[in-house]
Amino acid sequence: MRSTGVSNGSRARWATALSAMMLAGCGVTELSPIDGAAGAIDNTGSTGSGAGASSQSGFGHSGSGASGSGGSSASGSSGSGPGATPELDINGTWAMFGFEDPVAVDIEQRGSVLSGKGCFLGLEVDGVPHPLGPCTPLTGRIVNGRAEFAFMALEYRYAADAFVAKSGDRMAGRFHGVSSWYGPTAWLRIDPSQRWLAHDKRLGTALREHQGSYDLTLDPSNAPGDAFSTDRSYALSLGVNASPLIFGDLGAFWASEMAWREPTLTIGPVPATHPELPVALELRFRDTVLHEVTATMPEGERYVFTAAPTP
Repeated sequence: MRSTGVSNGSRARWATALSAMMLAGCGVTELSPIDGAAGAIDNTGSTGSGAGASSQSGFGHSGSGASGSGGSSASGSSGSGPGATPELDINGTWAMFGFEDPVAVDIEQRGSVLSGKGCFLGLEVDGVPHPLGPCTPLTGRIVNGRAEFAFMALEYRYAADAFVAKSGDRMAGRFHGVSSWYGPTAWLRIDPSQRWLAHDKRLGTALREHQGSYDLTLDPSNAPGDAFSTDRSYALSLGVNASPLIFGDLGAFWASEMAWREPTLTIGPVPATHPELPVALELRFRDTVLHEVTATMPEGERYVFTAAPTP
């Protein structure tokens, strides 16, 4: 995480949330670079084997070394040149969550080539940038259902490598802030008039009342496949520091993707993005403590985890 002096209340909120996830021992799940993508978006600007690129394949949920080349299974670009016509359209304004800064982008797509602007403190509103950090030019491309793009945030190069849903309204993948790739983070479309994501205050209250960080253990009797392993725990944090989101090893989900009906918080189903990430979660509570999570994968398999508060 960055340690510059441009911190404000928003930064403090996100820093607390992300620190909680890291201190909880979930670490940060790394993703592999886009296979065959020309161009580069590591911490200096290049995808591949540079200093910022992960040597891990995929999310590695099950520890089986699942390949990060799963992007080829998603509907994506028919080519990589400027004249190519991808099946996916990500033109427009987006906000990313699961990171310390309220990152937002305004993407212009021509074929497979991306341009526009990136903002690490939210979009410009009525043409007025955030006083602590203006937006800067964004460059990138979309290849085989994965979008890669980068922009400068003060002296740092922020970059994304995200799987795009076929519906074109959600992205999820890894993000490079300062020194390394990590994730999963997620992106949702926002209105151009918004600086960043909005949420229902009532749901925000419910999340705040049930906030916490947990270690999830897979129930072997409710594991229909090998997407997850019984040999490790999976981190999940919700409503940390009153933030209306869930994040951790099972993905990042925003309040607008949730519904609360006591004692269950239902997330999704959201459009499928990364093939190793669930599209839906059910969080069941006893009083205000999470005790069980069911994760539904893109192909419909349901995995059940027991939850324990992170020590």
